[in-house]
Amino acid sequence: MKGLLLKDYYTITKQIRIYLLILVIFAFLPGFPAFLLALVYSSMLPITVIAYDEYSKWNRMAEMMPYSETELVLSKYVLGYIAVVLIWILSIVVQTVLELIAGIKGDSLTDPQYITLICVALGFEAVILPLMFKLGVEKGRIILIALAGGVTFCASFFGGKLSSIKALEADPAGVMIISTAAAIVMNVLSVLLSVHLYKSVKK
Repeated sequence: MKGLLLKDYYTITKQIRIYLLILVIFAFLPGFPAFLLALVYSSMLPITVIAYDEYSKWNRMAEMMPYSETELVLSKYVLGYIAVVLIWILSIVVQTVLELIAGIKGDSLTDPQYITLICVALGFEAVILPLMFKLGVEKGRIILIALAGGVTFCASFFGGKLSSIKALEADPAGVMIISTAAAIVMNVLSVLLSVHLYKSVKK
């Protein structure tokens, strides 16, 4: 698993620096919409790596290596999890620095509603990755664009109102717990489905 993650890391740092720069810029922007977009796009990093794997015929080479199908699939999910957590930590660091230096105080990114947004990003990853493993990146790109566009629209149109939703106001901790449980269940089922689809595509 460590070797697979290192391979993906080198692919990311060498091939998609502009993409990473965009994520960093999003992390610097305060508020729900920017934070949600940063999380969603960071959860899409595994899809970019899958695209490069397809282009370089990596899967054929991987068959000759001591990796199981589960490890090959799970490594992409773990990459997405790491990316989401790193963006969250980066956003917290940036917000703290801005508050100390410029006196700009924003919402606490450890509040329940922001944890809920992290769960939304992980849910997005759980939905889209099985499609990528089944259809491939080229065929799945249309679905990906549609989903990303929908999230972007919702973040832009409803993001400012998200914190005022009654459920979040009444019981943000409860919403966070439900979202966390849903994200965990979705990702467990998604991994199992992706492994099955990956094996079926190879046959």
